[in-house]
Formats: sequence, structure tokens, C-alpha cells
Amino acid sequence: MKMKFKISYKITCFAVLILALLTGTESSAQTDNYYVVANASVPVTDMTKDELVSNLMGKKTRWSDKSKIVLGLMDSDTGTGKKIAEDILGLTTSQMNKYYLTMVFQGKMSPPKFFSSEADLINFLSSTNGAIGITSKPIREGVKTISISD
Repeated sequence: MKMKFKISYKITCFAVLILALLTGTESSAQTDNYYVVANASVPVTDMTKDELVSNLMGKKTRWSDKSKIVLGLMDSDTGTGKKIAEDILGLTTSQMNKYYLTMVFQGKMSPPKFFSSEADLINFLSSTNGAIGITSKPIREGVKTISISD
């Protein structure tokens, strides 16, 4: 019975991943009214929308200096978290959560750190090497803003 459950669970996770990829890859990142911010240690000052999505989806896990990319995001039940899922990733919040669970379960990425307040997110980003996240307002202290181009 345990063997059937393990196989069934893996098949379910794989199906969820495929669904998320099929429904979410057509949308490009939109950063209107959002600010991509990062720890001062992050070795980039700008990136394309495709690179941002690649970082957020765990397709890229290391910066150019080989340091680990650490994601800090707003909870999907916050307005900002919902808009990030929909506008930038092209997913519903449910699809986003399932995608991250599947990627973590498969060992393809570390889980993002989720926050219910932007103040907590900024504290995390400013104190965590390699951290990157998205806020709804510009932040001037403790982190750097990453420019996003098409």
C-alpha cells in the first residue's frame, strides 16, 4: 500500500508541474507598479523580464558569482503576492503554490520564504546574501533596486 501511495503522489506532483508550466509560460513579466529589490550582495543591477521569471521559477538557482539565489516573496494571500503570481508569473496563486511545492519536492530548488508584510520581506532581503524579491513600493534603504528591461 505504501508503494502505491508513493508512486501515485509522484505522478500527481508531476501532473501539477506540467499543468503549471502549460498554463503559465505564455505570460511575460510585467513590472509596472512593482519593484524588484535585492540584497546588496547580489551581483546584478539589471536583468530582463525573462531572467526575472527564470529566477522566480527556480530555473536559475545561482548568481553569476556562483552564490545561491534566495527568493523572498509576499504570501499569495496578500494583494501583492496575488498580483506577482498573476502579472509576473502568469499563474493563479494556487498554481504558484503548487509549482513551488513540486519544485521543492523534486529537489530542483529551495523553497521561497513567504512574508505577510513588506517590512518583514525587506528585513529578510537586506539581511540575506543572494536574496531577491518584489515589493509594491520603491525601497531606498538596506537593499538595491534591480532594473528590469524587455
